[in-house]
Amino acid sequence: MEMLREEDLKIMRKELFKYDQNRERVLKLTREAVRLTSRAITHIHRSEYPAARSDLKKAEQRIRRAESITGKDPWFPAHKNLLTAYQELAEAKILYEFAVRMEVPSLRDVNVEVVPYLLGLLDFIGELRRMTATSILKGDLKKAENAMNVMEGILDDLTMLNHTASVDSFRHKLDAARRIVEATRGDVVTEIRRWNLENALNRFEERVHLNRK
Repeated sequence: MEMLREEDLKIMRKELFKYDQNRERVLKLTREAVRLTSRAITHIHRSEYPAARSDLKKAEQRIRRAESITGKDPWFPAHKNLLTAYQELAEAKILYEFAVRMEVPSLRDVNVEVVPYLLGLLDFIGELRRMTATSILKGDLKKAENAMNVMEGILDDLTMLNHTASVDSFRHKLDAARRIVEATRGDVVTEIRRWNLENALNRFEERVHLNRK
C-alpha cells in the first residue's frame, strides 16, 4: 500500500534527477579546475607566468560556473568539492602573486571567501618550501631566506587566530605547516652555515697563498 502521494513522489523524482545531473556537472567542473590550478603551480615554479595566468583564469571560470549551479542550496551534494576547488585556486593565486611580486596577496586580491583563503595560505607554505629548496640548489640564499621568513610570518599570524575549530582541516593543516616551517628553517640555517664556512676557508686559503708569495 502506497503511503505517499503520487504527486509528492513525482516531485521527489524530479528533484533527485535534477540534483544528480547538477552534481555530475559540478564534479566535472571542479575536477577540471583542480587540474588547471595544479598545472598552474607547475608553471609558476618554472617561471612560466603567462601559461600560469591562462590556467588560473580557466580554473576560476570553471569554479564560478560550478558555484552558479550549486546556488545557495545548503543541501547540494557537491559543496565540498567546490570548497576544495576554491582552496586550490587560492593557493595557486597566492603563489603566483608571490612569485611575480614577492608579496603575499590580500584576501581581496585573491577574491575568494575567508575559509578557502585560510586553507590556501596553509597549503602555500608547502609551495614556499619547494621554492626555498630550489633557491638553495641555485645558490640563491637570499631568496631562500626571504621565503623562509614569509613562511614563518604566515604561520605566526594564523596561529594567533581564534575560532578556527569551526574550519574543517584547519588544525591539521596548521600542524603540517608548522612541521614544514621547522624543517625548512633547519635546511636554510644549515646551508647558510655551510656557505659561511666555505667562504671563510676560501679567504683563509687566499691569505695563505699570498703569504707564500
